[in-house]
Amino acid sequence: MLTAVSVLLAALTIFLAVLGVLGWAAISNGVRSRTEFFLNEGFKEGNSLYSLVEARVAAIVYKGIAAIDEADDTSENGEKA
Repeated sequence: MLTAVSVLLAALTIFLAVLGVLGWAAISNGVRSRTEFFLNEGFKEGNSLYSLVEARVAAIVYKGIAAIDEADDTSENGEKA
């Protein structure tokens, strides 16, 4: 009796392992295809990701650049130049 239960449990374990591997592969392929679609569509000109990256790049490029009128003309010790 104990041997039959052990064989059934082993068969069930193998069956669940096969289902787990197949399920993981299906989920992985689904996530990969949806991610590729999202990124390919999102970075086309005019879409949200493209606009987000474009705005961020512009902010980084111009960070620290100020017009001459807006520059602080004080020296290191705080006196006006």
